[in-house]
Amino acid sequence: MADTCVTLHVERGQDITIELFMDKTPAAASEVLSAFREGYYDGLSFHTCARDEYIQFGYHDINGYGVYAADVDDGASEGADKDAALPYEAGSLALVTSKYPYLAKMQLAFLFTDKPIFSGGREILFKTIGRVTEGYEYAKSLSGAKVDEDLSPVMPIVVKNVTIKE
Repeated sequence: MADTCVTLHVERGQDITIELFMDKTPAAASEVLSAFREGYYDGLSFHTCARDEYIQFGYHDINGYGVYAADVDDGASEGADKDAALPYEAGSLALVTSKYPYLAKMQLAFLFTDKPIFSGGREILFKTIGRVTEGYEYAKSLSGAKVDEDLSPVMPIVVKNVTIKE
């Protein structure tokens, strides 16, 4: 199975193209690809921007903002546990994972560091499922957006839609 490229078209911004590791992480990458195909991430805002560490998007409310997975009750992504673990590094696209079944909910993050990332004193767990192939510098610049005390961007950064190339 060849790797698949997905381009995120960001409103009032630049495109970010990612390569999903369909061969290395087939279960998780397939789940995320299905979500992209179904338009799950269309119109969604990045809800966390941590300067030079990561930007995150995923489960969203009616306003397009990310919602903690604990606010919904239908279980975490099943594919994350089926694939071999790959190290994450700057430029990785990662599924945010958790040892708690109610967390993660198809949350994706672009990573800009090779070091562990902490929030609230706990390490955030990531599963690498792809990498940025175009638009890395633009994506990293989004991590420096003006944010509120919860690291949510003051001005929404919206993924208008995606294009898939298989």
